[in-house]
Amino acid sequence: MQVTPMGFTNAVAEAQRRMLAVAGGMFPAKCEPCIDDNHVKMAREKDETKVQPGVRKFVWDHLQDIKELLQRFLEYNITASSPKSILAVLEVTILGFRCGAYGRKLDPAKMDKIAQWPMPLRTTTKVRAFLGVVGFWRIFIKGFTKIVEPIRAMICEEGTLDWTEDREAAVQTLKKILTSEKVTLAAPCFNDEVGRPFVLETNGGPLAVGGVLIQKGKDGREGPIRFESRTLNFAERRYSQFKKEVLAIFHCLNTFQAYLFGRMFILRIYPTSVVPPMKFTRAYGAAAVIGNAIYCMGGGPAGVHLIEKYTEENGWQIVQPLGNHQFQKNSFLTAAVL
Repeated sequence: MQVTPMGFTNAVAEAQRRMLAVAGGMFPAKCEPCIDDNHVKMAREKDETKVQPGVRKFVWDHLQDIKELLQRFLEYNITASSPKSILAVLEVTILGFRCGAYGRKLDPAKMDKIAQWPMPLRTTTKVRAFLGVVGFWRIFIKGFTKIVEPIRAMICEEGTLDWTEDREAAVQTLKKILTSEKVTLAAPCFNDEVGRPFVLETNGGPLAVGGVLIQKGKDGREGPIRFESRTLNFAERRYSQFKKEVLAIFHCLNTFQAYLFGRMFILRIYPTSVVPPMKFTRAYGAAAVIGNAIYCMGGGPAGVHLIEKYTEENGWQIVQPLGNHQFQKNSFLTAAVL
């Protein structure tokens, strides 16, 4: 295998594509390569059945997965470093994330740098450096762009920057979230047969749009898999609320494509004008476009999706679905079919 040249614009992306090709059918259920790091997942439910003297089935299956990955390395002429390898552990730190059967947590060693970050930020260079570091952990922070907006606005200022109370409050909020031990992202389950579909909840605000990918655990409680948000530019901030909601849906569908493509999922929308058109057999405008986007995600007639809306009286409720016969005539309305 040739070495990817350093400094090329697409060197990292090309290396990642090649590693995904090496993983083949093991991705994403058994293995999720990240450049030169390849972590093999262990079964969530531990089968205590003994398959060999002193060896339980869940350990045996994990060792077989490791063997399969090493065989694929041999096939593609890739060398694995034994001193750097960690085998059969309950928790491992990968790229600053503590990963285990429970999901992902922040590495406390990395969070110390943020907790001790010198304040105040008086230059745009220091502002960009701080935002670049905390932005790496944004998937753990709900409403990240809304929180950092007072700090991000400092980039447009000139000269010595003023350090106001709202900016200090934003920094303290970020530090409190990132240094909390309770911040945990659930591990996604890609088995559609367990009856726990992904839930995509989106929302659009005056300054940002975003959403969260959710899934129920074995105990039936919903937990976040990752958060997503982005700041609206000056033109997008003049959009109507209807357009902001549509933009939030499209942005989250694109961001979470690796999780949702080809799988059933529930789209949750807060009560706006985006919801009513979904109830009609022949959708129009944004409803048709959103339905077509979800259809292109791999739903089709075999993959059926739901849309839920929120009310203060009843909470989340399913929007009245279309029948299968209507879906066959209007296949682009995947989002509104039960």
